[in-house]
Amino acid sequence: MTWEMCVAAVAQAMPLQIPWPSGPVSPYTALEGEQGLSSPTDKNTALRLLRGLENGGMNAEDARSLAETLDPVLVYVIVQYLREVYPASNPAATAVLDRVVALTLAWSDLVAKSKQGELDVVSRWFASQYSFAEFRDRGTHLVELIVDKLES
Repeated sequence: MTWEMCVAAVAQAMPLQIPWPSGPVSPYTALEGEQGLSSPTDKNTALRLLRGLENGGMNAEDARSLAETLDPVLVYVIVQYLREVYPASNPAATAVLDRVVALTLAWSDLVAKSKQGELDVVSRWFASQYSFAEFRDRGTHLVELIVDKLES
């Protein structure tokens, strides 16, 4: 009996039972037990980027990897939040702004993606209702608000 015949016999005796999801499936949805890709509006990814830039917990390449997966609105909101909450006139803000500049240098499309996010209706809604200064020390709340608005 050849190898092919053995495989055919086993396949016939024990058909594979692969679960198939019903309904539409997002490419960002992980199958059970798998990691999967994060969605463009993933709160955890956005918060990791914000905290990494704010607290210095990641290098520019890691920040780039996260920012590339995020919705343009989230990229804009995170960068603008950091620019307004940590103005260049504040000497303590130097490290935060240096990390934002390093991200910009590591990823040349950051400015274009941020500009795209700035023009989005969610960003315009935010600007009409809030200011970034209102979210000083509440970056988590800001990200949650924007993600909820993007997903609604």
